[in-house]
Amino acid sequence: MTVLSARDKGAHAELLFCAEAGARGYTIFTPLVGSPKADVCLKMGQGPYIGIQVKRACLSTQADGFYKVSTSSRNKKYTTGDFDVLAAYLPDLHEFVFWHLADVAHYGQISYSPGRHRDPGNWSLLGALAESSTANR
Repeated sequence: MTVLSARDKGAHAELLFCAEAGARGYTIFTPLVGSPKADVCLKMGQGPYIGIQVKRACLSTQADGFYKVSTSSRNKKYTTGDFDVLAAYLPDLHEFVFWHLADVAHYGQISYSPGRHRDPGNWSLLGALAESSTANR
């Protein structure tokens, strides 16, 4: 079995996100060159563009059910305006969980537990943004 590098694991999470978003009817835009801010941009119908940063969560080695999610790029914490939504892939659950950038900005890393925090698969957060006019354009 081949062990994937961190970069390959991140690329895999982005591909899985795009496949799921496409299946849900979003139009998907990806940069030709890597961006430290948004990995993917989505649009639903005539709605606004939604900038997404995709991360792969790592299950804690302490068997406490917590995931660690990086909320920075190249040791630089994300700030307001970098993108709209952070999407974290939970590889053992084959699910994504979403946060508004404002909820995670200025942290270098967050801890997440499906039993204690929001449920994974909260695509309704993207749906609400897709219908609003507050997402970045």
